[in-house]
Amino acid sequence: MKSREDVLHALAPLRQILRIPDDLMGFLPVARRLEPVLASLLTIVDEDQQQLLSDVLGSLGRVLEYPDLILNCFPEASGGGRKILKGYYSSHPHYCVFWHACASPELEKQYDALVVSLFAVQMRLDRDREVPAPPSDPAYMVGLSLRQLTDLPDPSVSAFLFNLPLRPLQPQALLIHFDTQLTRLGLKPQVTGPMRNIGYVHRALQWFETGVWEVKGHEQTGKAGTHRAARHGATEHAQPSRSIPRVLTAADDVNGIAVTEFVDDDRGVRSNDKDLEFSPPADAARRGVLVTVPPRAASASNRADRRGLARNIGRYTAQAIALGNQNLPVTHSTLSGHELQLLLTLIDDLGGPGWEDVAEADRATVAAWAASRLFLCRPADATSQLRVVRSGKAANENDLDPGRSPTHITWIPVRGLVWLPVESPRHVAPVCQGEPTVRTLPVARSFAIRTPPLLGRALSRVEPVGHRVFQRSYEPEFSQVLSAINLARGLALTPERIGRMLSRFMAQLGGQDRVYELYFRGMPPNQHNPCVYSAVSVHALQALHVKACLRMYGLAGRPDLVTENMPVLGNVVADEEIFVGSMHVPTRASVRSTVRAAIDTVRRLASEAHVSFVEQHNAYTAYLAFFLLATTGLRAVSSLLPARFDVDGTTGLCFVSDKDNHAYEQARVVWLHPTLLRQLSEYSAHVTRLRQYLALVSSQGINHLDGQARTPRMSGHASPNRTDDLALLDKEGGPTLFLLTAEGGQLTPTFPAELQSLLGDTWQLRLGALRHFVRTELLRLAIPGEAINAALGHGERGEAPWGSLSSLPPIPWRQRLGSAFAQIILDSGFEALPSPLLRSTGRP
Repeated sequence: MKSREDVLHALAPLRQILRIPDDLMGFLPVARRLEPVLASLLTIVDEDQQQLLSDVLGSLGRVLEYPDLILNCFPEASGGGRKILKGYYSSHPHYCVFWHACASPELEKQYDALVVSLFAVQMRLDRDREVPAPPSDPAYMVGLSLRQLTDLPDPSVSAFLFNLPLRPLQPQALLIHFDTQLTRLGLKPQVTGPMRNIGYVHRALQWFETGVWEVKGHEQTGKAGTHRAARHGATEHAQPSRSIPRVLTAADDVNGIAVTEFVDDDRGVRSNDKDLEFSPPADAARRGVLVTVPPRAASASNRADRRGLARNIGRYTAQAIALGNQNLPVTHSTLSGHELQLLLTLIDDLGGPGWEDVAEADRATVAAWAASRLFLCRPADATSQLRVVRSGKAANENDLDPGRSPTHITWIPVRGLVWLPVESPRHVAPVCQGEPTVRTLPVARSFAIRTPPLLGRALSRVEPVGHRVFQRSYEPEFSQVLSAINLARGLALTPERIGRMLSRFMAQLGGQDRVYELYFRGMPPNQHNPCVYSAVSVHALQALHVKACLRMYGLAGRPDLVTENMPVLGNVVADEEIFVGSMHVPTRASVRSTVRAAIDTVRRLASEAHVSFVEQHNAYTAYLAFFLLATTGLRAVSSLLPARFDVDGTTGLCFVSDKDNHAYEQARVVWLHPTLLRQLSEYSAHVTRLRQYLALVSSQGINHLDGQARTPRMSGHASPNRTDDLALLDKEGGPTLFLLTAEGGQLTPTFPAELQSLLGDTWQLRLGALRHFVRTELLRLAIPGEAINAALGHGERGEAPWGSLSSLPPIPWRQRLGSAFAQIILDSGFEALPSPLLRSTGRP
């Protein structure tokens, strides 16, 4: 071996059983400790795994012949005086176990045998872990427990460790030995306190046997008040001979932190954190510290709290970056071209690699299950209910189940269709009276897609019993096949990744909007706010599924699966376009007719003589409110624009806090179209004219209007207080939009019910339906999902429009929304109307 590439090539077999860092940090000591472990493991594994282990041992032996090359090409462990694998303990917990040696020489044989016995357990934990890993990741906790297991154990723990077997055992046999010794010594495998490390190892063994991580019997050691484990660095079972009390007083004379140091403790628990590996030298003085911290300073003074906060910030940052990376064509949620090629070959060829451990009688059914999970993207419980209808008369959903949509996935091979049920949001459909009776988009509870050829061939190989294709769930067999492929190829295929892949492609192809993914998968829409406000076209779902399949075939290098005739299905239920999702989305015709009726009302009141200025003003305000809600997606609240200074007339940006908390944490910025800004300017001129009318009938109304010219002193970003700000605006400011009472001309808020009554019988929906209208229209106009979510305040973590990790700059965001809202304004017939008071000849 002469180069780094030669070493990496030689270690290819090792990557199949152990996830190693790309830079091989500290690899030389790991390899030296790993070699005897694998040699011992060779004696207890099955015969079919011995060849792989032999190859790994051979490659390790060849690499260890060149220690100088390893040290030159790969970094040693980092740190100060004591080298550690900082940064790798959570990402590569199994690898880090072999970097650390047994801390107690008298327990070396037991510890070595334990590491060998747990190799398969840790390998499976490492393979099945989530990305990014949660704080209590099982793989990390088991690795941490093994590293700490022999580090100055408690006397009861020492008795247990000395009775561990000296030879490696199978995990099942080791679990029996654990249970026997725990019963004999009267111990409980608790996951806190002195038994924490043994408790996590015991839990991992039970998980390996049962497949369930939360195992009964691993109790906590008690409430915080009776917790025996040390807190704030205090030693457990300490019998100090001398105490040294001190008080640390802050510079601002706040309550100090009381510190009591105990000397000559029994070393029951060391106050070091093995997660960061910074323990003091072995000959350091043994001390214990009891810290009493005031409540306000507890979080800042507790080292564990600071580390937990740092981990949370790091995890949230990683999640934000991961959300931004969803624009990449291949993510962890999707599959690479190599993985897709193996999967499609597995479904098509029942005699190929991966089927060795599956009985021939079950291979066709498991392949059909795999194809259904891949192409239909439904969960395992829904896939197990897949029905087949052989009759060619079942041309639509009413023939499948008279009077209602099919509640199960239904395959109609004669027509080449698969019907997929969809769950609608949990809200009541609106009831409208008069003509026309239908003022919302038609919503169905199922839709059909064209059966992909590979799915059709896989399902045709299965002989159904009655109408059911699968008599039970074949997820365990499918997982077994994937595990064999993963072990042989070094992959990480899981049924969950496969079951979400095509739907993720659909979301990417549909402008990065997850509503396509979630509705295609049949997920409950109320778990995702954008789904509640969206009506998704069935035509769009069908087209995106075809495009996603084509993209999958291209990545997999399988042009033979692309058929020349893959048209998007016409609607087989009715002649009109059908949607799935929200039942509150008004049609474009309904919005257009309402706009036309409101404009006609304003102009009629402006031209008629002897019309009350209150009636003119309220009709004008209702039109502006409808204009504002239908082109911004604001929530229909009683104060649509609390203050005039919330709107920047130069940029069109508007500060909105319509559903917020005390600290403005849910506030957002929306963009107003220039036509809407002109309408607001016309309304401002209207209010100026209105002062002359109010001066005759309502002096209190004049005072409220005078408040519009003042700018109250609001709270700042350093100490926001939305409650006080709203109270101040109500007292000193003046509303931008307001209604007038019929008697006395008093100013009242723009209550949604009042506005709805002013719009007349043409509009019989809630004003909140316009928020559904805006999101559905933006979806129809192919606006990216992140831009829609930013406008409606539905951004998830990492999707804040202008956050530090955002990939959505303000100028492109405004340009995308500008073109869409211009089209909505044009289709709906909105225009900037002058004040009816300026054109009226009537008297107040």
